[in-house]
Amino acid sequence: MHRTPIQIRFSDIDLIGHVNNVVYGYYFDTARLDYFEKALNIRLDWRQGKIMVLVHIETNFFQSTSPYDIIEVTTRIIKIGNKSVTMLQQLLDKDGQLKAESKCVLSTYDTVTQSSYLFPEEWRKKINTFEQQNL
Repeated sequence: MHRTPIQIRFSDIDLIGHVNNVVYGYYFDTARLDYFEKALNIRLDWRQGKIMVLVHIETNFFQSTSPYDIIEVTTRIIKIGNKSVTMLQQLLDKDGQLKAESKCVLSTYDTVTQSSYLFPEEWRKKINTFEQQNL
């Protein structure tokens, strides 16, 4: 499981005084990119042609997050398919309290051919090593 510390910004806070639910998506996005950079040791760059795109996401909210909470997102891949991965992410505070949980599916996408492609075996091996299991 990969951990990404998240900095709460002033603009993340709504009129009620907690992190707006829309902002959680930005936190999960940040952690997804961080995960792939660490697990694959590459930056997914749309200019390089072969990327991953978000095709499905669901988020459950459990507790509000205040501006003074110290938070992080844990990220792990729970399934690797032929052309996609399923990822589970949790937003936690410093005491391990679950604030929100997101499950998403990312598909491979070739920006040149504008179609999906087979998930690279090299990526599968790197993720399995990073996750310390065979997915």
